[in-house]
Amino acid sequence: MSPNENAIRLAISKKQPIETIYNDKPRILCPHVIGEKGNSINILSYQIGGDSSREIEPAGSPNNWRCMHLDELGFIKFRTDLAWQTADNHTQPQTCVDLIYAEVSY
Repeated sequence: MSPNENAIRLAISKKQPIETIYNDKPRILCPHVIGEKGNSINILSYQIGGDSSREIEPAGSPNNWRCMHLDELGFIKFRTDLAWQTADNHTQPQTCVDLIYAEVSY
């Protein structure tokens, strides 16, 4: 298991926001799910800050979900100064991960 996979699993289990780089953009994420899709390991996260190719909407918006390839994440830093966030549609079916390794419990 890679250091990034360990960090994401820990963030999921503790509902801990993280800071990372993805697609050359700084991101602040609340990871919700990690697992396999095809030949890659993906994470489904709720983005609460940083930059994105899509606009980051206000907290609670159902449009802040991001599916990312784990191997494209940069160094992961835990953000203990930030509160965990999600959106009301967190229980909707997702297509980011087919085989779930870990997911947030509600």
